[in-house]
Amino acid sequence: MIEGREVPVQDIVNSVFGLAGHHALVTGGSSGLGFDIARCFLAAGARVTITGTDRAKLDSAVTELGENAAGFVCDVTQLDAADDFAGRV
Repeated sequence: MIEGREVPVQDIVNSVFGLAGHHALVTGGSSGLGFDIARCFLAAGARVTITGTDRAKLDSAVTELGENAAGFVCDVTQLDAADDFAGRV
């Protein structure tokens, strides 16, 4: 209850932890923990960009994540690639 009225728990969670209007970048987001983190950001309302080194895995992950997700091939361990990526996002 907030100010004498019933408020759904999900509304309270979204008001505190919601990410609507934000954009998250998840490196290594095409599988494993990175993919799950991307899903959590999306569930909280953020747009998400994931990176990885395998185009096929990225495409599959973006398809599964949905319309608020995008993917870019980028090896963040290569500084030149990371600089180029930063210029594209």
